[in-house]
Amino acid sequence: MSKSERSRTAASVPGTPTRSVKLARLTDAEREVYVSCEEEGLRPAELAQYTEWSESTVRTLLARGRRKVGESDT
Repeated sequence: MSKSERSRTAASVPGTPTRSVKLARLTDAEREVYVSCEEEGLRPAELAQYTEWSESTVRTLLARGRRKVGESDT
């Protein structure tokens, strides 16, 4: 089952947070990094080139975002 299929399935289960609820848990910076990397497919190094953040900061924000939406850090 793909990640998007799991998300759709989880969203249909009563009591399971929807994507928007999960993203609302993130700070603006975490959300920007999470969406850019997880949904748009940018690598942290690429995103760092387009923002004022270092690659290390991008990776930290991505890890925090993943934790907050309940995904693995790996």
